[in-house]
Amino acid sequence: MTIAAVAGTTAGAAYLIVGRGIATSTIGQVLLSAAAFPIVTAIVAALLIAVQFAQRTPQTHGGSFGMTIFAICMFWFYGVMASAVIGVPAAVIAVRTFRG
Repeated sequence: MTIAAVAGTTAGAAYLIVGRGIATSTIGQVLLSAAAFPIVTAIVAALLIAVQFAQRTPQTHGGSFGMTIFAICMFWFYGVMASAVIGVPAAVIAVRTFRG
């Protein structure tokens, strides 16, 4: 599931970046495409943290509020690492494909 999410997000970003000519160099397009998944995970993590701040209810299982935030931050870190391992090669392949 993670491989499909990272590769799909990266390929979609490469399609939009190459199609609109946002970056002129191949390296610039690869870097922007590879950065797409960490940006998406950062947005999701920020939304989840905002929801946690809005709820501010005590945990029923005895856990703390900080543990939830830690788990969300670990989710973002996992997204960054998955993007580094899977997203960079997928971005190279996608940009080469879409550049023709």
